Amino acid sequence: MDSNPPGNRSQAYWNLGGVPSEFLAAIGAVSVRWGQYEMFFDAGIGILSRSPETAELVAKKRRSSFKQRTELFRKLAAICFPDSPSFCEKLGEHSKHAYEVCQKRNLLIHGFWYNSPNIDPSLGITLTSESDGTGDFYAITLKEIEALSIKISNLRSAHFELLYSTPEVPPALTQTEVSVREDYYRRYPAPKPDGPPKREPHRVGSPLEPVPFQA
Repeated sequence: MDSNPPGNRSQAYWNLGGVPSEFLAAIGAVSVRWGQYEMFFDAGIGILSRSPETAELVAKKRRSSFKQRTELFRKLAAICFPDSPSFCEKLGEHSKHAYEVCQKRNLLIHGFWYNSPNIDPSLGITLTSESDGTGDFYAITLKEIEALSIKISNLRSAHFELLYSTPEVPPALTQTEVSVREDYYRRYPAPKPDGPPKREPHRVGSPLEPVPFQA
């Protein structure tokens, strides 16, 4: 591993076509927000896997793509809330919307910058899904990158309203749907930890003593 940092900070952004720092900051915001949301989404799968009927199903899908996890989310919702089709539908629509946003995030983060190093900020970044020119092409402006970041943030808020208890009935749900959700929590409360989280032996660092990251 090369532990020697670049001699000049600008080297980190060299050969990116002179793209303004605002573009890079917005892409960074998309990346960070998605990481936060995806953790929330996976925690939601954990909430829906508390019953014996769902635990085994989740165990088989623990390491899977986000698309597969959204499909799992819908299956779990149908098992957990059979008496509330409307609540299941809302949970299902949320997971479908999450996957649509995920695809846009993936294009932005994993796409090929086709017009680098000749980027015109007024026209945006030309991204393609395939580096050989056979994929889709999109012109992505700063405004749309920032809009995607906001959309991911809203996803996280919506996920919280759907699955987590709040003092008042959230606008997205009816009182009946909230009652169904709270009844599930009463039947399957969050497990009480019997100690620190169990981690695999190769894991390093801790929240209070994180290991310094090296590029």
